[in-house]
Amino acid sequence: MKAVYMAPSPERLWDVHGGSDDYIYEVRPVGRVTVADFSWIDEISRLVMPRVLRSGKRVRPVIDLTMHPEASEYAYNYWHHVPYPHGIWEYLASKIRIVKLVPRDEVERWSDR
Repeated sequence: MKAVYMAPSPERLWDVHGGSDDYIYEVRPVGRVTVADFSWIDEISRLVMPRVLRSGKRVRPVIDLTMHPEASEYAYNYWHHVPYPHGIWEYLASKIRIVKLVPRDEVERWSDR
């Protein structure tokens, strides 16, 4: 799925992975918008994120869904818009119209909050 990540407000941009503020645009989606709770993806990433061994070597575990049946449940919940307790909602659209580039000083005011 090719998509543009959107937040419902500038303040919410930093809720998911801190957001990047190099360029922030006010946009209007064209067509369908998918709304999903990113917290489910965060749960999956805890299962697949690289581990650091005592030796300092980083390894990526092989995900065996028979050992992690919750991963399938988390993915299902993400794509079926199931709310997560204290969720972080993300908005995805395959197309957008750019309304304007948000001025840098306005972005800095948001990031100071």
